[in-house]
Amino acid sequence: MAGQSPEVLLCCRACLRRSAPQTRSFTTSSSQQKHGPLPFIPTSSPTLDTILQTWRSNVFLPSHLLRPQQLLVYKKNNHALLTGEEPVTVDVGPEIHTLVPLDHRTSEPNTKKSFHEILALLHTPADWKNMVPFLEELRTARRKVTPAMVQKLVRKANERGRQGAVMEILQSVGRTGVVLRGAELVREVMGGAVMRAQAAGWGDGEGVGRALRYAEGVVDLCEDPRHTEGRMIWGDDPRARPEVVGTVMLLAGVKVKRFQGGKDEDGKVRRYAERMMALWRYAGLDLEGKDWNAANQILFTWSPVWHGMRIALEYLEEGSDLAKEVKGAMTRDLEPVLERAKDLVVVNAPDGRRPRGLEMYESLAAELGS
Repeated sequence: MAGQSPEVLLCCRACLRRSAPQTRSFTTSSSQQKHGPLPFIPTSSPTLDTILQTWRSNVFLPSHLLRPQQLLVYKKNNHALLTGEEPVTVDVGPEIHTLVPLDHRTSEPNTKKSFHEILALLHTPADWKNMVPFLEELRTARRKVTPAMVQKLVRKANERGRQGAVMEILQSVGRTGVVLRGAELVREVMGGAVMRAQAAGWGDGEGVGRALRYAEGVVDLCEDPRHTEGRMIWGDDPRARPEVVGTVMLLAGVKVKRFQGGKDEDGKVRRYAERMMALWRYAGLDLEGKDWNAANQILFTWSPVWHGMRIALEYLEEGSDLAKEVKGAMTRDLEPVLERAKDLVVVNAPDGRRPRGLEMYESLAAELGS
């Protein structure tokens, strides 16, 4: 048969035993099926292994099949061909898969539910290594990953000290489809940079340096064409957010103060201060009509910026226009909002719960002073 390739030949062994006129085979272009579903590495949880394997077998493999093969799998009239004595196999990439009957409604797990189940089970570095292929296969299968799901992923990674997994996902944007679009996601990512320095106790020069490089890497990705996608810069764009730059300024300032003898030799603190003030008009610091959850997010995001401004003032020329701008924005704009946000969270947060924004606010005050 012209164009027939062993890489894509769907063979029913029962059919091959019949006479030549009765032999049935399914042939397609090999270029469309040279890659199969990505493998997952073993994890620390049998439950997680089962979830990933279910997705691979019931969703990801079918998404790599060609139309005639998908009809065998999903069309009930064809299911008898797959349930006979001899299995029906297909070569997809380097693997041979046995096709089984599937139903879109009953065989396929719910994307959002499974996503949250998986996040709850990710603990070891090996566990997190599976997220890039999982996200890539979700994209291939045209399963929607919402911004809220991505933010949850980043938050969970930050809580477990797996910021490296976040960076790998963001750097693999062409595969994962996870784009740094919107301020909320970037705030979560940058919060992870601060948490990374906190985990090092702020007294470990290498730890603070790693946190700074991580934050600077995120800022670089915000400018990467794969993430900007040709968008114009506007208020919600990560490139226009002063709190993103202010967080990097904090880490640069701590490095100068504690590990460089108080000398801003490379001028990073000044450059970040200039860049932050150029964007300050986009700050949008307003608590009017917002609840304690919004106030909690303000504490989480902007407390590091306040400390970054305070430390930067130690290294900016006293009386300079830049120093005056930074001090004015800090005392006039940011301090009152942080105070009101703290009061709102303290009064309204549920009993027995320690909101992460309040924790960030109080821990930075204890660790870096005020």
